[in-house]
Amino acid sequence: MFQQRDSNTIPQEDLEKVIVDINNEIDHLKTETNYINIGEHRIFYSFNRSGSKHLPLVVLVHDQINSSSIWMENETVKNLVINDYNYISLDLPTHGQSLGPNLEQQDKYVFFTAFLQQICALFRQDNVVLCGASMAGQYIIPTLNHGIRGVNIKGLVAIALSDTEVLNTSRSLPKTLLVRGEWDTSIGPNAAAVFGKFENCNEFVIANGRHFCHLGSTADEFNRLLLGFLKDL
Repeated sequence: MFQQRDSNTIPQEDLEKVIVDINNEIDHLKTETNYINIGEHRIFYSFNRSGSKHLPLVVLVHDQINSSSIWMENETVKNLVINDYNYISLDLPTHGQSLGPNLEQQDKYVFFTAFLQQICALFRQDNVVLCGASMAGQYIIPTLNHGIRGVNIKGLVAIALSDTEVLNTSRSLPKTLLVRGEWDTSIGPNAAAVFGKFENCNEFVIANGRHFCHLGSTADEFNRLLLGFLKDL
């Protein structure tokens, strides 16, 4: 005869391990990968399409020294999936698993525009939130300056974005959250000075955060800010 086991007899550490394993399996099932061809480039990306179509698609753009996997490592992807958001995280040209030549600065807007247009058509979502860190500004800032036909940038999460000196301050800006680390003394403050000219931009300085304040010991705080911003859109 089946005998029910009292859960109180299971060591707490074993229960926690089971819960972690289940969560990891759920995350694995909801996260997929693929390639998309953009001109001369074959771009690798991870994504989730099981979330709500009524929520904006979150586009994660990594910095110069990392790849798309960084958003998995800092649990941004996990937090988005749990909260029913669809996301896409790409390996920029010459990074990670993407294939193709290096891009000149003037070509990055053309590339990023084509990428977003194809992805939004594929996902059947035209409302996006861009979330980029540091040198992702080379792709994001021109997009803000010129816009993208068929794509509505509903929000921007700017993690100490670079290239803000060329941001056109005469154009309207989507609702923006500027995030920077307390100990970032270069790009972060520069970005804050420029984005601070827009009324619909809120700035948050993460205590003890460095330039990559979305990583490491301050990742949890960043993810909390990101979700709060998304829910307020």
